[in-house]
Amino acid sequence: MKDKLQKITEHYFSSFENKDIEALKNIFDKDVKLFDPVVKEVLGRDRVLEVNKNIFNTCKLINFTQKNIFIDSEKMVTIGEIEFYCDKVKLNVVDIIKFNSKFKIISITAYLDTEVLND
Repeated sequence: MKDKLQKITEHYFSSFENKDIEALKNIFDKDVKLFDPVVKEVLGRDRVLEVNKNIFNTCKLINFTQKNIFIDSEKMVTIGEIEFYCDKVKLNVVDIIKFNSKFKIISITAYLDTEVLND
């Protein structure tokens, strides 16, 4: 179970980095919830995907550096620590990702720290 959670979490990050809406749609449960300091609370797959599309449209270039993934297979939770680059903005992000028994993402809680990069 731990390996499967690791693999799905990595797939989530790579799908986001590649702006792959279809892959994200397949990873999310239909009732997924997103909590983050910018958009606050977003409920439902279609609305979460819309938030992702807005990010993709805003960022010409998206890059990830995955630092760590911590897994609690008993609680079906992963915690991903990443550096997320959107053009000249760097975000240090911690995502707490919860899964259901079908290994679909049911919630993402994102914590962000933003840094503007100089040329």
